[in-house]
Amino acid sequence: MKKKLSVLLGNPNAVECWRLWVDGVSQEESAIVVQGELQAGFFTASTPFCIDPAELSAFAVELSKLNETLTGEARLHASNAQSQVSAVFGVNELGHVQCKGVYAINGNRLEFTIGADQTQLAPLLVWVQSALHYFERA
Repeated sequence: MKKKLSVLLGNPNAVECWRLWVDGVSQEESAIVVQGELQAGFFTASTPFCIDPAELSAFAVELSKLNETLTGEARLHASNAQSQVSAVFGVNELGHVQCKGVYAINGNRLEFTIGADQTQLAPLLVWVQSALHYFERA
């Protein structure tokens, strides 16, 4: 799959942003393969990870609720022997989205915070639902 199924969190002209795209699926391993490019301050990192569709589905439920109510949190988590990603999305009283996360691979770890506005929640939700649909059709 090309970078077609992608989403951007944050502002690409700002200091922090994260572009994610689905790179493939593995029905045998029950995994969605995600690639990413994370810009966090002076750091730029490639953020490949695999996520279990059940984990992504749980994130979709939380994200949908967050998008509708602008309260609470949505948690994205995936880990395996090589990499781990953990991100918590929340909305403050001004309607600004904040994503605080950690990405680790092969013993290296990067903590990040990305600011966005509430209009980015719906595209993120569409991306998650599209990734799940892609997995189901594979």
